[in-house]
Amino acid sequence: MAQNLHQVPPNLEVWEVQGEFFLMRVVPTADPPIYLVWSVASETDKQALGVTRSDRVFSSWGEFYATGALRQGNSTELLNTTKDPWDQIVSNYEAVVRVKPWMADPEILALWLGAAMEGRKITDFERQGTEWWRTHTDTERQWMSLNASDPTTADRLVADNRLQVADLFAQAGVDNASLDLINLVADNWTQGKWSQVYATTQLRLLADPQLGGTLDNELLDFRDGLDSTRGEEDRVRDMIQTWLGPAYAEGWTEDQIGVWSSRLREDPDARLELEETLKRHRLALFPEYDNANLTYEDIAAPWRGVWSQVLGQTADETDSLFNQIVRANDLATASRLLRTHGKKTGNATVVNSLLGDLGDAFGGQVRRSDPAIL
Repeated sequence: MAQNLHQVPPNLEVWEVQGEFFLMRVVPTADPPIYLVWSVASETDKQALGVTRSDRVFSSWGEFYATGALRQGNSTELLNTTKDPWDQIVSNYEAVVRVKPWMADPEILALWLGAAMEGRKITDFERQGTEWWRTHTDTERQWMSLNASDPTTADRLVADNRLQVADLFAQAGVDNASLDLINLVADNWTQGKWSQVYATTQLRLLADPQLGGTLDNELLDFRDGLDSTRGEEDRVRDMIQTWLGPAYAEGWTEDQIGVWSSRLREDPDARLELEETLKRHRLALFPEYDNANLTYEDIAAPWRGVWSQVLGQTADETDSLFNQIVRANDLATASRLLRTHGKKTGNATVVNSLLGDLGDAFGGQVRRSDPAIL
């Protein structure tokens, strides 16, 4: 029966082999049973764990090895946690399967467990005799062989490709791609399941739903919620606002913005083409300003100040009056139009200015008791 040890997960047994101690966890539902053991390295560790007895004592190392127990490390790895070590092993296994999919194959997993019990690695002969090896592509087999022959290089390739795919998502305007999505695309590419061209195409389809093509089934669940085209769409909107102003920018539909944002992602020169298009629109809307390089921002900026000075408020650039003032391009005309507008609407700044002017003209204090005076 398992002991209640100190500062380690429950359900661990203490095994003893000729004076050496181990913590043991049996793999759930395994038949025949599979034993996982962690070495209790010192007497100090034994006391810290609160080991008071041995649940199973082996008369020899041969008897111990005959159980097929798989060594997992030192008992200190289990300290200060209540998490079942098997859960962590499962989590680690799932992470391994993501980059080494053959480990999910029952035939290969059985070979791996058998080799682990014998304290060795799977041989090339064993690996190449499996159904998985026979039914997968040469690129996938190469990835399997690299992991077997040079795991350090394989791990570095996984990390490098994940960084590269994350950067590709960012370049495509997808700023909220999850780590799971990035790893899925990168790992399928790394393993040879997807070619580099296919992986890049799938990434572009996620980034831009307007592109023609079929999204891989593995990516369908990731499609919703992605800020896929927002980066370029915001750029297009900013360009329209800069060249045409808010009143005319409202006339651009979401479909038009989507088409241009897609073109900007696919072709770096499309930005110049959009700019030339907007220049022509600006010239048509404000023909009084014949310098094609003047944006709406260039020509509207001084008239915002005039509006603010006369009416005492921020200019409403969607108001046709503002458009009239900009096109007139004359300070006296702008002042007259704004003061007339202010009188009609009872604008406080204009009214007070007029009362002040009347007071100066007639002397004394002119009161606003009779609206007709204005």
